[in-house]
Formats: sequence, structure tokens, C-alpha cells
Amino acid sequence: MAPKRSREMLASKSAMRLRSSGRCLPAIAEDRLSSLQDCILHCIMSFLTARQAVRTCVLSRRWSNLWRSMPCLDIDQREFDAAAPGASRYRFVEFVDRLLMLHDASSLDKFRCHVNHGCEFKVVDPWIRHGIRCSPAVMEVSSSSRRSHVDSWVFPGIPNFF
Repeated sequence: MAPKRSREMLASKSAMRLRSSGRCLPAIAEDRLSSLQDCILHCIMSFLTARQAVRTCVLSRRWSNLWRSMPCLDIDQREFDAAAPGASRYRFVEFVDRLLMLHDASSLDKFRCHVNHGCEFKVVDPWIRHGIRCSPAVMEVSSSSRRSHVDSWVFPGIPNFF
């Protein structure tokens, strides 16, 4: 009986992993987060920037397209500047263009767009118009660049609130 017991112990030890805290945890934990309803996951994702939300697609099949229907879009160029200072403007513009092309929520709770530098009005205008078409409850457009002058941007057919 002793050999059988030692095999069981080895099997149970191989199914455990040791954490730095010294506690043993199951090697495969149940994914309870993915079992939540979309509306709850969207609420959780509303605290993420658009780039972070898109990155959740690698978590599991359940999350692969969830970002496409999230009701909050928080687009921030500063996140790209920190990640890749050299080619950040090009990567940022490409990311936002693809994000808005693939995002299929018919309405938004929040649309936020912050640009730093190098984004001319003709680049940002379609993004803002997309946000307006989705009738967000909250819309914020901002810039930390001295050259962009968000307050001087004129959107034909849209009242100027600046």
C-alpha cells in the first residue's frame, strides 16, 4: 500500500506549483472571470484604455472579440509614446484607425481621445466624427501639444463648444 500512496502524492504534487509565498496552488485554476456576462466584463473593461482592452483578446477565446463591443473607448496617445518613443505616432494612428474600423458597438457610454503631438486635425477629425456617431453619454477630446490647438479645431456641421 505504501507504493500506491507515494504515487498519489507524486501525482498530486505534480498538479501543484509552488509560489514565492510558499503556498501550493493548483496548476490549472478555474477561469471564473470568463464565465461572467458580457455586460459585467464590459464594465470591467471600461476602466482600461483602448490599447489595454484590445490586449485582453489573448486571455482566452471568450475574450478574443469582447473588446469590439465594449461601450467605452479611451484612446490615449501617451500610452504609445511610453511604449515605443521612436515610431509612436505612426503606430498610434494605425492602431486608432483599425480600432474604430473593427469596433462594432452601435452606441457608446464614453468616448475619450487624447492626442499629444503630430496628429493634425485631418487625422483626428474622422475619429471624433466616429465617436459622435455613436452618441456617447460622455465625450472628451484633448491634446497636450501646443501645436494642435484643440480649441481652434472647427468641425463643420457641429456646434463649437470650446
